[in-house]
Amino acid sequence: MKLAYYYVPNLESKDVDREWQDSLSRFGLADRFENRPYAGNVGKGPDGGSGCFVAAEAAPGYHGDNQEWHEFDRFWIGWRKDQRPTPEDLQRAEMLPGVPTLLGDGQAWVLPVVTQLPKAWKIAGGKWESADKPGMDHVRELAERIREGWERTNEAAERWLRALEAFRVDPTESMQTEAEAAGRNAAATMRDIGPGIAVEILALNYRIGPEEVSAFGTLSAGPDGDPGPDVWAIVDRFLDGPSIRAERVPEAGIVGQPLPKPATVPS
Repeated sequence: MKLAYYYVPNLESKDVDREWQDSLSRFGLADRFENRPYAGNVGKGPDGGSGCFVAAEAAPGYHGDNQEWHEFDRFWIGWRKDQRPTPEDLQRAEMLPGVPTLLGDGQAWVLPVVTQLPKAWKIAGGKWESADKPGMDHVRELAERIREGWERTNEAAERWLRALEAFRVDPTESMQTEAEAAGRNAAATMRDIGPGIAVEILALNYRIGPEEVSAFGTLSAGPDGDPGPDVWAIVDRFLDGPSIRAERVPEAGIVGQPLPKPATVPS
């Protein structure tokens, strides 16, 4: 298995060995491991200082000559130069059913689909019914938060479009200023919401966060404030866009269109 390495400044291995979840949660890393990780002290890490080297399994520690490292706010991420971790190396022990999809890093990631969650029989009111297996509440909650976030994004884009139309009717300097401000707000809303949502979805099946996605170049960015094709693909798959479109085809004549997304706005 190709390992992802973590270097955490100002952390000692004894803290990880004693209470690994508590100690790593302080740096936002607890969810990267499903069991107690390997930890070793480093006298001189990639930042030139001391800290702790952490990996899912026993590893040789920090060796800058044959490792690639990326710095983030609270820790560094690295790997052997000839062994960059793949999605298979980062899979969680229990994977949600999904669709393998090629993303911006050239790797195929299994994107979970909220309508395909594992089911179990549950008795309620004296009757048996098929329901999500225990432990799936967080997936449903994520889907609801995404829908709410997309509504906010659409609202921002609609305000921008209305401002543009008003400027076309009344091309004054004040209307131009208003349209530009609405455009900047819509672009910021999409950039703030889109990539973060995509990372949360990927993290359902993989031991990753924003830092790994950044280091791997997993999400391709689009032009002019558009979060990019990978973000749309991940959200579309997760919310089961293909099934939604199939249901809408007979009545609306919609064929092969992705889930509604905000208009592209200038940055």
